[in-house]
Amino acid sequence: MRNNIGLANPWLNEEALSWKVNNSEKDPELETKPSEVDRIIAKCCKFDNQINLISEAYHLIYGGSKNLLDESFNLTEIETPMKNSVLHIAAWNGNDEIVTLLIERAPKLLYILNKNNDSVLHVAARAGNTSIVQKLLNAHISLIKPKNDMEADGFEKTYMEKLVNFVQLRNNQGNTMIHEAMLCDENKIGWDMIFKVCEEYKYEYWGRSISCYDYAIFDANHAKKTILYLAVENGNMDAVKLILEKGKTDVGYIVGFSPLVATIIMHNQEIMRIILKHQPRWNHSLDKDNRLPLHYAASIGNFECVDLLHGLCKYCIIQRDKYGYFPIHLASYGGHVEVLKKLLQYYPEPSEMLDSCYERNILHIAAKHGKMM
Repeated sequence: MRNNIGLANPWLNEEALSWKVNNSEKDPELETKPSEVDRIIAKCCKFDNQINLISEAYHLIYGGSKNLLDESFNLTEIETPMKNSVLHIAAWNGNDEIVTLLIERAPKLLYILNKNNDSVLHVAARAGNTSIVQKLLNAHISLIKPKNDMEADGFEKTYMEKLVNFVQLRNNQGNTMIHEAMLCDENKIGWDMIFKVCEEYKYEYWGRSISCYDYAIFDANHAKKTILYLAVENGNMDAVKLILEKGKTDVGYIVGFSPLVATIIMHNQEIMRIILKHQPRWNHSLDKDNRLPLHYAASIGNFECVDLLHGLCKYCIIQRDKYGYFPIHLASYGGHVEVLKKLLQYYPEPSEMLDSCYERNILHIAAKHGKMM
């Protein structure tokens, strides 16, 4: 049986889960001390049927009785506590046969969203179930096709709008199904086929139609992470290659957080080289703190990345961030001696490299923060 945590709580990320598990403080609401009675639930038994239907739904997905497919049941009314429909459950668990039967029996299931505003596409993509993603898209297409010549008049524009809207549905994190595919467990496969499925569709971005690969570079979720960024964060080098090889090259801007900075933080030189090959101008990207990728590499003491970035642009070493610091100041603050030695080979006289806030050199900063030089 597949672990359903990704379906039941798709918005609970690993960082949040880790905090909840590791926090040593007691949760007072979990303490079961008796208190005075407030009220008695009326007609509690009326929900028994709903519980039975949910149980039947899981039995159906896991190969049990197909009684639930009888005409007497309204499948669209069955929902789990997290408001997943029976089609969400089937899509997550990769049951192609049941997905087909459910769509035939109740097409409206295609458009039900769960508590996280996940469509069935989100759920299937996150689980890496590419065949089901294709099946869901085909079902949607068949439903929106004109049934006669009169409906066909002006159909093309409406068809594309409906298709794009379905594919670009966003959940509570601002993720489309392709964002979710990049979050797929590393032990599962399917992200590459998600792109293959999406190749035939055009995406809308600021009033322009673009390919799914360009969309992966430009579209950010609510956390300001693009699909490309998520691929980098997940260490998915093949996905990064595919997106950059088929998307626009040498783009002069970045949407959201920098995928290049993500490679620095993750100490992933291989992916960094791939990004710089296709997007060389990203080496000169400034974030809201006026920091270059070199600032971040120096800050965390990533010698290999400092060496690579510095080799591509010597001028970057004398760029200040919005606080007046050069990359060498950040390396000094972190006590990263090897990085300092590397940067000092090219810096002018260190005594002239003062920050613009307090006019301190690297020795002042190291001494103040207790770092040995």
